[in-house]
Amino acid sequence: MQSWKEIIAYWIESNGDNSIVLLYIVSLAYLLIFGKQNRVRLALPAVIITIGILNPFTFSLVFPKLFYNGTSWRAFWMIPEVSVIALAFSSVLKKITHKLIRPAVALFMCMAIMISGPVLYSDERFAFESCGNYRKIPQEAIDVVDTLLRFEDEPRVVMDSELMYYTREISGHVTQMYGRDAYGYIQQIGESEYQTFEQMNSGNPDFSIVSSNMRNLEFRYIVIPKDNYDSWHFAMENNKFVLIADVDGYLIYTLDM
Repeated sequence: MQSWKEIIAYWIESNGDNSIVLLYIVSLAYLLIFGKQNRVRLALPAVIITIGILNPFTFSLVFPKLFYNGTSWRAFWMIPEVSVIALAFSSVLKKITHKLIRPAVALFMCMAIMISGPVLYSDERFAFESCGNYRKIPQEAIDVVDTLLRFEDEPRVVMDSELMYYTREISGHVTQMYGRDAYGYIQQIGESEYQTFEQMNSGNPDFSIVSSNMRNLEFRYIVIPKDNYDSWHFAMENNKFVLIADVDGYLIYTLDM
């Protein structure tokens, strides 16, 4: 069972390792001490909800059964951080009547919230770039899916890990052997599916295993990055994979069933 310390550290990490949690605690304390009307309406319920979520019993024993494997962090969404911070800040502003001080305090509060989180559009970690299509997803993913759908109406595919997240957004007619669940995101996948996933992400797949699993599970197509062609194509051809399309930075193979 996780300790209070571990759960709180997880809560802070899930908030982006920033000061939103601190702002929430300060705002909650303010409403409990000074917010006469809002103490019962929001502050006390927020305390009960926070304690109910962060305690080791519910977080370690109850939430894993409600939120599936590894997604107990979703329980943090129920903590009313935004509502408490917004109400506390507006309550502070309401008490300030000076025409110059009031907007200055409001600006300071807005800046405190802005700098408490990562700057999405300037931080290199997030790598935002302009969209090239109305779907707002990588064009190569759309091109690969469109090509697969020209071969079959319901293609069954082992998709490259960089594309598998986008594929399900583009078309429900493409069946993938594995998706984000391969990372333990929500549900468990089968042994053969997970074995194939591990091979394809190993950097040096054993295509005899991949082809065997694809035949057993009746998957005909496989998509790989073009950069892997030089090191993979001999092994793929030896295991009955045939190159049928070159799409943007990806190659589409079919398996001789």
